[in-house]
Amino acid sequence: MNPPTKIIDYEAMVKQFAGDRDLFERFASKFLNSFEIQLAKIEQALNDNNRDQLKTQVHIYKNAVCNFHANDVYKKICEMEKLAVGGSLDTAKKIMLEVRSGSKAVADEIKLIQKSPDPMKMG
Repeated sequence: MNPPTKIIDYEAMVKQFAGDRDLFERFASKFLNSFEIQLAKIEQALNDNNRDQLKTQVHIYKNAVCNFHANDVYKKICEMEKLAVGGSLDTAKKIMLEVRSGSKAVADEIKLIQKSPDPMKMG
């Protein structure tokens, strides 16, 4: 039975990792160990009104999130990336609140998947 995920598209994620548990575990560990740090870097760039740094940090984080097919969070990060180029940083700060809470949910679901007996097996 598949783990009950709401944020992560489980089937798409399994395909992303080609059913390779070791590969999933490497990416999962990297995400879990770094997502809070990465979010802090994004927030720092926002607080500094540093568009170049914001664009860089958001892009890096976007790549980390896309591995887990957390589509709603990914879309919010893409919005932030566009705003970093030439939009309202105040709007980006509001979106950041959603990104932070969504990222916590992604982390929780990754941990749930890790607890599954065979997290890369569909069915």
